[in-house]
Amino acid sequence: MVLHLAVIALLCQTAFCQVTAPLYRPSTDIGIEDRYIVKLKQSHTYTELINLCTKASNYATQNNHYIDFEKLFTNAFLGFTGHMDAAMLSLIQTYPEVDYVEQDVEISEFATPGHLDRIDQHEEDLDNNPYTALGDRNAAGVNIYIVDSGVRADHEQFDGNVGFVPDESEKCDFMQGESAPTPLLNYCGHHGTGVAAVVSGKDYGVANHASLWDVRALAACNHPENVNYLSDALHGLDMVIHHGKQPAVVLLAFGTTLHHDSFAFRDVTNYMEGQGYVFVMAAGNGGDACNYLPGSLTASGIVVGYAMTGSPDLGDVVFGGNTGPCVSLFAPGVDVETAGVESTTDTVTMTGSSLAAAAVAGTAALVIAAEYPDDVTNQTPVNPQDIKDSIIGRATENTIYFYKSADGAPDRLVYAGP
Repeated sequence: MVLHLAVIALLCQTAFCQVTAPLYRPSTDIGIEDRYIVKLKQSHTYTELINLCTKASNYATQNNHYIDFEKLFTNAFLGFTGHMDAAMLSLIQTYPEVDYVEQDVEISEFATPGHLDRIDQHEEDLDNNPYTALGDRNAAGVNIYIVDSGVRADHEQFDGNVGFVPDESEKCDFMQGESAPTPLLNYCGHHGTGVAAVVSGKDYGVANHASLWDVRALAACNHPENVNYLSDALHGLDMVIHHGKQPAVVLLAFGTTLHHDSFAFRDVTNYMEGQGYVFVMAAGNGGDACNYLPGSLTASGIVVGYAMTGSPDLGDVVFGGNTGPCVSLFAPGVDVETAGVESTTDTVTMTGSSLAAAAVAGTAALVIAAEYPDDVTNQTPVNPQDIKDSIIGRATENTIYFYKSADGAPDRLVYAGP
């Protein structure tokens, strides 16, 4: 007997048929045991999200189960992140509003002015001349979002040009709700301050006069577990969408330390690329970038590996960090001098693909300012693929010595010169 489709649909609205939303877990052990990202289907509203959270919370209280809502997603998609026990996880999956559930994972910062001397020339031997950049180094009118651990805005490198992106949701905490107490920022903000100064610091920055925006999403030093969560980074991106200034570059100098694919990350970044946000991402420090988040998961993102530059014998050397075909290009990332957090004049040296990505984020800002002045004037978005193509087309080629196999990575170093 063949049932009429209407009858099947009616049965599926009753106990006879229950559709369970898929649960995505990482293929390795980087998943956080009871922490999940929940995405609602596109057809639902903010009110329905709040109603779902209320319904789940009431059920947990009445049945001695556990669920703790930490942050709401309201821009890239509707959803939430939080801790829950196994019973609540199973229940959430049965709610018809839910599109999927993804286990949260731990992410890491990929931390690491000779870097400027190298990227304003194609020749390998450094000329020791003053840094000369595209558009006279001026990226005024371009917004650069530093999704990281916090930026010491009063450092002399920034000339007061750092803004703070607050958390507009009801789930505020220290890193995303208010200005940080100085002692805690001095501890948390080391990485974010360092990469921000390479992007647009007075002395160390690839681009000057850009509008830097501090998006405090990596909060390991403020978490009892001492970890950074992917969901916090995604919530930071949701805050960027709400802030919404264009044209815009987004620097992601973090990622998973083990192989991981994230549906939630794809959804957020693909949506943002469609809105004109240019993503520049650290390739990571340990293998094939195609197997690491975020480098393998965006359509038009610029994935940056790091090189040691200025070697008298070998020139530009790639000896550590991720390689592979998902890497777009390389940039200086060894012993990079930049701003520290111990005082308003503190300097440090850092190494890693985070610093290389920061240099390319600054280069992206220069390209936007020089090649798309109308978008800068009108505060309208650019096409991220156009910016990526321009940066790759300008790059210095055939100067890199790969200490280990390139595994398909391009022999290409960023060029920010005129």
